[in-house]
Amino acid sequence: MRFQIVLTLLVGLCMAPTYAAPVSDINGVTDLAARNNDAPADYKMLYELGRLASLSYCIKHELTTGVLGDEATKCPLKMCDDPTYKHIEILNTFNFNEMGGVGSGLFAIDHINKRLIASFRGTSSATDWFGDLDAVPVKYKALSDLGKLSVPAVLNAACPKCHVHRGFYNFVRRNSVSVIENVINHINNYPDYKLIVVGHSLGGALATLTGLEFQLLGYNPLVVTYGCPKLGNNYFVDFMNGIFDSRGVADKIFSEQRFDSGLIRVVHVGDPVVSLPPGRFFKHAGFQYFISKKDLPHLPKDLVRVGITTKRSIEELDSEDEDDDMNHVIPFFPAEAYTDDDPENKTTITKNSISLGKNWQYYFGKGEHAQYFYRISGCKEFIMQSRRFFNYIFA
Repeated sequence: MRFQIVLTLLVGLCMAPTYAAPVSDINGVTDLAARNNDAPADYKMLYELGRLASLSYCIKHELTTGVLGDEATKCPLKMCDDPTYKHIEILNTFNFNEMGGVGSGLFAIDHINKRLIASFRGTSSATDWFGDLDAVPVKYKALSDLGKLSVPAVLNAACPKCHVHRGFYNFVRRNSVSVIENVINHINNYPDYKLIVVGHSLGGALATLTGLEFQLLGYNPLVVTYGCPKLGNNYFVDFMNGIFDSRGVADKIFSEQRFDSGLIRVVHVGDPVVSLPPGRFFKHAGFQYFISKKDLPHLPKDLVRVGITTKRSIEELDSEDEDDDMNHVIPFFPAEAYTDDDPENKTTITKNSISLGKNWQYYFGKGEHAQYFYRISGCKEFIMQSRRFFNYIFA
């Protein structure tokens, strides 16, 4: 009981929205890098979608429906006046906290780039906290298999041995149906638009599970998360990677440095939330990017293309010591570089993996969880009066 109380307090410190330090000058350096024509396409995309993930934190600050660049939308962020974003229209916001549930976010449309965007907010209420900490494993069953959706799944949703985090899964069962049905209506109106699902922290977990439902329905979304906690067991990881064709996505990223679909996960060095819940039962799925630099700005050279989380074999993992919580990831090779009969090439342990282990308390860093190319949590802009940082960078 005492351990649970301490863990709750420490996680609260790192996951709560942060309103200090890295300021608009530093964010501006990253913004310039993202607009550079020579920057890799995946870096630009991750930066841009991170900004859209941060937008969902403004729901508590009276952000409402409408075009971001219009004053009536009440967007307090400078990005809303930026030509890259100001044309995006928020169609709906949802806040299940007000109804005693977990999760909140927004749904938007980008006519210029032909995109439909669902953005889920990170932990921002006491109710969210109870959802975060409700880490009991429960059996996973897709909403389509539960008969909750108006359209059937086109992919096989059966995974009898899959178990997931109960707090996150409860959101999907109780609240995602209305979000998904709303999005489906817009997809029917704009069938040639790309569906993108993003989220940070708790929002990353909700984005992943909701994005999975869209994938099972055949909509082929791009799902991108930042600082996402672990969601399911080894069987669920295998199921997710198969459903999202993570190996095919990895091939494209390694060869072209770009992606247009799949499950993408961004991890910042020192971010403790990606190692929660503690222990080795829960794992990560999808292709992992790693930001190797602690402080902002995060430039293209700081972005590491790690690979996809995998298992050596379920039988081997199940027989290991319960305290072994290492992440096994495919190294820097395209698919043809490894085969199922070559386990030494198939699996490696990256030094960039974050494992709680015995020293989990040393990893709790509030800033590391908030900084993903930009200070992603909260809904405030900070202005540094001095331009010395710019002068130093561009001298």
